Amino acid sequence: AMEAIQYSENQQELSISQVDCSSNMASDVPVAEPAVVSELDAVENIEGSGACGKLVAFPAETIEQLTSGLMGLLEPDIQQSGVRVQELLRDQELLLSMMKEARESYTDRPEIQDIVAIFNDAPIYRSKLQAVNRDIHSICDRVRRLKQRAIKLQESKQRQEIANADALERQRQREKHLEAKPASMPNS
Repeated sequence: AMEAIQYSENQQELSISQVDCSSNMASDVPVAEPAVVSELDAVENIEGSGACGKLVAFPAETIEQLTSGLMGLLEPDIQQSGVRVQELLRDQELLLSMMKEARESYTDRPEIQDIVAIFNDAPIYRSKLQAVNRDIHSICDRVRRLKQRAIKLQESKQRQEIANADALERQRQREKHLEAKPASMPNS
């Protein structure tokens, strides 16, 4: 089977239908000479016999009608796409110029320069904050150790005071024992 292309000017549409190559169509379809075939569009089909096995040439008028019909179908869409692309390009240029103006307005403000300076100084302040944080942890650790030592010293002092009080009490008891007691006289 070979496809035949038909063009209808009234409907302005292109239709493709199947042509049976097995029937004898050699008398209906003109066969072009080799020199003419290179200049015209040709359809080649190696199936079957007769006209289907040979190059079929379309008349220049048919090719022109097909071309104009195809262009008639596609040209409005192509033009509409071109207009839309132009609109998009204009919109893109407008947005680009607006963004450029906004960027320039922000970069020219002194507040922005102050903010940039603050962000540039941020690493310095961060390192200072880390140093202060390390110092605070170091001081907290020293205070904790000093508190533990103070508690130990206080406990040691209390034990020493208790031991001194006990020793003083024993000393008094010994002295009391060693004091001369008046001897009692026997009543006899």
